[in-house]
Amino acid sequence: MVDFISAAKKAKIRERQKRFKGWKDALQSIIDEHNHRNVSGKEATGKTQYERAVFLFNFFAVLRELGYKVEPSNLREKHIKVICKKYEEEQLSGEAIQKNLWFLSTFCGWIGKRGMIRDVELYFENPESLTRTDDQSVPLRQKESDSLTETTEL
Repeated sequence: MVDFISAAKKAKIRERQKRFKGWKDALQSIIDEHNHRNVSGKEATGKTQYERAVFLFNFFAVLRELGYKVEPSNLREKHIKVICKKYEEEQLSGEAIQKNLWFLSTFCGWIGKRGMIRDVELYFENPESLTRTDDQSVPLRQKESDSLTETTEL
């Protein structure tokens, strides 16, 4: 279920969009505000912060290459579906897809759209191919929910 955005949060998003000239500035502002924390609210490691920031810039750049001129605060589920289709075409590993969707899920929480990333099976034509390649071979969604209860980062 997607969280409703309060009027104050909407006003803050609109103000942010006015202040910044382009999507990169807007994205950098969001990253600066939130990237230092992990899901549990503790300080994220430098490696996690770096990987998330690089991923998010690449994610929005790829969307733009595909013809979607989306601003970071206007991300929608259709954009997630487009990227997942691209991942499937490129035959990304289950681990890479899980990490990318985890970063997107975190980002969605930052912009007031917590819960926008749904079951991974809904985004792929062949979800059986998306199992982890580690010794447990657990489907992605179960692995993601398991990792939520752990204190370690992905």
